[in-house]
Amino acid sequence: MLILLLAPFLRAQEPTPGEAPIATLHAYADLIQIPVLVLDHDRRSTPKFDPRRFTITLDAGRPFRPTYIRTEGDDPINLAILLDVRDFSRDAFPEIDKAIARLAPLSLHPRDQVTIYTLDCSLIHTHSLSPEDPALLGHTVDAALQSWRSRDHQQKGSGCPHPIGLWDTISYLSEQLGSTSGRRVIIAISSGIDHGSRLTWNEARTHATASAVSVFGIRYQPTDSFGRFLDPASAVGEPGFFRSLSELSGGIVLNSKNDDMPDTLKHVIQMIRERYIVEFPRPRTVTAGAHQILVFIAKSNALIRPGGISVPLPDPETFTNPAAPPPDPEKTPDVGTRRILLPNPTADEP
Repeated sequence: MLILLLAPFLRAQEPTPGEAPIATLHAYADLIQIPVLVLDHDRRSTPKFDPRRFTITLDAGRPFRPTYIRTEGDDPINLAILLDVRDFSRDAFPEIDKAIARLAPLSLHPRDQVTIYTLDCSLIHTHSLSPEDPALLGHTVDAALQSWRSRDHQQKGSGCPHPIGLWDTISYLSEQLGSTSGRRVIIAISSGIDHGSRLTWNEARTHATASAVSVFGIRYQPTDSFGRFLDPASAVGEPGFFRSLSELSGGIVLNSKNDDMPDTLKHVIQMIRERYIVEFPRPRTVTAGAHQILVFIAKSNALIRPGGISVPLPDPETFTNPAAPPPDPEKTPDVGTRRILLPNPTADEP
């Protein structure tokens, strides 16, 4: 939950005889803060826009301007890197440890936190660590992949009697990140195929947005030493549900081959750092349930993907408390009445 703004006021309590008044600090959480990914048609970060060009709507209500906009920059990131190895033979993911290790210390910073997950027959994860030491980060990736690499299998996906689905895994990772601080991000390196989750992709997306988690997918396409695809199916267009889950949580899906992986990972972290952090007041009339946030940039055809957030409902007592800061009608957003319902598919492919 990313409630950032506190609107405090001081009110003196009744002092006991002979004592000075005691000041009590009351804080009201009234600002919402969301990350917004803005990319051009080449999936690159765009030049910086004038903040006055941004508008927001809530459930198709009256458009309003954010109260504050900045780029994410060096905000601490709490990052889960998911290595989904289920669809690949053990010859895949060569030097993935080096590719991830190269993110430290320039792309990932000491204040960030990184956890490595491997999705195979079971979900294996490492302890969260600060990416200060590239060697330690690479060793952590190796440790997370050890069970998969040592398992006696030559064919992809063999030997797993009870496979774990991708949507269930992303939902679980979102739950784990939901109690952490910082900008919460999942980088899922995967084929993008689910394989039998209990949850649908849309339910996993809902869990991610409610936990303020953005999912960035890297659809892995392993190649041999001549650059030929080891699995011809991996050269075909990406699964639509993987793309939808990522983009509707505020992320995106990129394709990557073996040699491209270091640059792709670096590019993803750069996109995260260059997101806009958009701030606006919490609506006084908001109700419980899911609401749609849309962000627009005037005179732009950029790809705009806002992240999700979960916020508490306003405390009714603050509306009648004379000491509470009064709302500004000019800045308090209106909530519309139209909500767009997404399909709730269960198959792997659209």
